[in-house]
Amino acid sequence: MRRLPVIVLPAMFLTILFTPVGSTPQECDSNYGFLTKVEARAQETDSWCWAAVLQMATACHGEQYSKKQCRLATDYLHPQGTLSLAKISNEVCRQDVQARGKVGQSVNCCAPEHINNCYCTTTGWPDFQGQGFNAKLVQRDKGLEWDEVKTQICRGHPIAVTFQYPESAHQNVATGYKIIRGNRKRIWLIDPIGPQSRWWSFPSRYTNVSIGDGEHGEHGTDLVDIHPIDSEETSCK
Repeated sequence: MRRLPVIVLPAMFLTILFTPVGSTPQECDSNYGFLTKVEARAQETDSWCWAAVLQMATACHGEQYSKKQCRLATDYLHPQGTLSLAKISNEVCRQDVQARGKVGQSVNCCAPEHINNCYCTTTGWPDFQGQGFNAKLVQRDKGLEWDEVKTQICRGHPIAVTFQYPESAHQNVATGYKIIRGNRKRIWLIDPIGPQSRWWSFPSRYTNVSIGDGEHGEHGTDLVDIHPIDSEETSCK
């Protein structure tokens, strides 16, 4: 079984929203919506689901926002371009970096001499704010309501969905919704492992998920209203 990384939630996202997330635009199709500009991307290391999610949810807003995952990892983990331990949660990695005297040295997670080191291939969180994007955290046991999912997709906003496991976490991107055969709800999720994309039953697959040998996971958080800070008009439709 591939162990999914623990995602550390930074302090800047600790504002938790319990109120409904906007209202559905009147021009939305009540039965179908899809963000065609979101390109499925595979996470490039075992720990970079967060970087792949950030890449997918920003690049769809325009070429000017497209960055490699290794660049996004550098920006988040080592924002000054020098090796920092501030966002490295793995204690073994921290001790190794300190023992080798690398703290404060120049680092670029895209460079061959850095990309496979633990201080680059580590867990993290999609730092939308650091990339000039708005993103709001919603933390509820059962996640978003159906109308809230529709609202986000209708407005051209992908949703970053976190699934929480006993000792790990993993992120997907939601980019579509539809209703089939009466009132059966489906949500389109892109899993950066693979990547794998398919329609899943809502709310069952959105709130509960299993991996590998059947380890059970539950819905954790959502990041919504994802768009460039300087432009709410851009859309991933």
